[in-house]
Amino acid sequence: MSRYRIETGRVDGSAWVPGPFHDALNAVTDEQAVGAVREVLTRSGFADEWGDHARVLDGERREVARMPLDRGFWAGGNA
Repeated sequence: MSRYRIETGRVDGSAWVPGPFHDALNAVTDEQAVGAVREVLTRSGFADEWGDHARVLDGERREVARMPLDRGFWAGGNA
C-alpha cells in the first residue's frame, strides 16, 4: 500500500495553481487512488471555490493524474 495525495486547484496554461483542499489516502495502485478522488471530494463536502481540477500525487510527490472537475467527472465518467 502506498500513500497518495489528492489536491484541488485550477490549471493556468500548463501550470498547476493549488486550491485550498488537499487530503491523503492509502491505495495499492495509482488507478485505485485515482478512482477514489470523487468519493474523497464528495465525502469532504466539495465546494466550487476549491477549484475546477483535481490531481493525484504519489508518495514521491509526482503527479499521476490530473482531471477536470466537470459534469462527466461528477457523473462518474472520468475517475
